[in-house]
Amino acid sequence: MLLVMQNLIDSIEELKAKFPGIHLNTIELGTIRNTNCRQLGQSTTCISRALGGRGSLVAVDVNANSIKASKEVCRDMNNIT
Repeated sequence: MLLVMQNLIDSIEELKAKFPGIHLNTIELGTIRNTNCRQLGQSTTCISRALGGRGSLVAVDVNANSIKASKEVCRDMNNIT
């Protein structure tokens, strides 16, 4: 896993510990670029997994193809809109 992704996950875990019982609403600017980029870390999926049931993620992108790819890759995750 990329160091940046690990730092992101660690930061989310710190927030969850600091604010127990609080639902974390998260915004990501820019999302998965294509369905074949699994080896690149995919911050959208990393954020969703780290948040788990403690938060929700709104992923925003100006590219309609990126949004489509993100929806396909993240189709089984229920905390992303």
